[in-house]
Amino acid sequence: MDRDGRIGWWISGIVHTGVILWAILGGVLFRPQPSPAIRTTEVATMSGAEFEAYAAAARGAGPVGRDATAVATMPAPAPEPEDSATAPAEASPPVAEAEAQPLPAPAEPEAEP
Repeated sequence: MDRDGRIGWWISGIVHTGVILWAILGGVLFRPQPSPAIRTTEVATMSGAEFEAYAAAARGAGPVGRDATAVATMPAPAPEPEDSATAPAEASPPVAEAEAQPLPAPAEPEAEP
């Protein structure tokens, strides 16, 4: 065998040995790390009265009034004066199909698959 053939055998042997050792020892040295356990908590819904009781107990004060969680009402906005300069342009309905322009015929037919 000439020199090129021997070098090829040596390189191939070293690479194959390395791959085999990596496959054998790789599982020992590069194991995946265990992931932490998933923590779960039991939850439940509560009524408004239960919430009021919990809120009062947390504050240490007396019972919470019914208006404590009420949403304030907002007055209706005043109507704005109509101004024709700022009003959007009137929309026109689409053109009827009878007035539509016909599509031109294709110059050459499509090639069949």
